[in-house]
Amino acid sequence: MRDLAWSKLAEAIAGPDTEGVKIDESLAKYRFDPAGYIKERLSWIPWSGTDEQPGQQQILDAYVLALRQLHERDAFEKGEIELSDLCYWTPGDVIQNVIRIESGHTTGKTKVLSGLVNHFFDCFVPAVGYCFEPSQSQIHDLLFKEIKSDRRGKGLPGQILDLELRVSDDHFIKGKATNNDQGQGTERAQGQHGKYNLYVLDEAEGVADFVFNAIRSMTSGGISIVLMAANPRTRSSRFHKI
Repeated sequence: MRDLAWSKLAEAIAGPDTEGVKIDESLAKYRFDPAGYIKERLSWIPWSGTDEQPGQQQILDAYVLALRQLHERDAFEKGEIELSDLCYWTPGDVIQNVIRIESGHTTGKTKVLSGLVNHFFDCFVPAVGYCFEPSQSQIHDLLFKEIKSDRRGKGLPGQILDLELRVSDDHFIKGKATNNDQGQGTERAQGQHGKYNLYVLDEAEGVADFVFNAIRSMTSGGISIVLMAANPRTRSSRFHKI
């Protein structure tokens, strides 16, 4: 019953036309089904773990729950839906839209991040996203390499640039290194806001504090998801404290 109520609610909350930008109808059905999108459009299968040792599927589940709750809260606060329409969020609930992925090597954390970046870019329009890694070589050779590899030849929207996916000035996801702040700190990490916002920190233990501070300020509006992944080695990093 809840799934039926949500399917009707989700259609009203996020219809195919958002702020004058049209989403591809063949992708709209995947908004709250990233696993289906990854399997059918990116051609790989997320692996599932357990509650004690979460796998890629459990990360997708946390992401979907946060998206559902954010949409419900947004629509409720705008007066578009009533209290009785809420399925996943109730007033006063804290939404866990900051998703922390702690894992060692070979567990596929960068792979699942790339899947979620592509999903967000294709299924939420207009979206603005920023992906951060400590160095230029990491953002180029790790996360964005995976993002671009997954998209090529799949008939998905937008241009694939060196460190950017782009449809328009209002709909893009960029990759940034954080070790070249040159004393400008938070200003270099700040960016444009959209209705839908995604912030990804890969190898997050090496990401400077000014990036975390900037993201905190940028998630104040719209529907925002923050994904952080690292192979934790210390107890003093911002990643560990969060």
